[in-house]
Amino acid sequence: MQLDIEKAVLDAVAHPLEPGLCFLCGTLIDDSNVSREDVIPLWLQQDLSLRDEHLTLLNGTHIPYRQLKIPCCIDCNTQHLSRMENAVSTAVGPEEMT
Repeated sequence: MQLDIEKAVLDAVAHPLEPGLCFLCGTLIDDSNVSREDVIPLWLQQDLSLRDEHLTLLNGTHIPYRQLKIPCCIDCNTQHLSRMENAVSTAVGPEEMT
């Protein structure tokens, strides 16, 4: 299955990851365009009963899966990442996202 993700967005991922920038497109994030993308989608957390489980990081810190988020801009989250997540959910996940 091939996801229809715009080439410009895929090319933008080549930018260095830096604080204050969208991890996907590299746009400066401020109060007007901030969003947080779940590293593991909520539907998958629910399906695998991970929401309240904890992940142990390399430094020994424990963090609930529900708190694993990465900052991104609203455009990337609502347009590009949502489309990709919906396609994956349809292919392998539940019939309906929660």
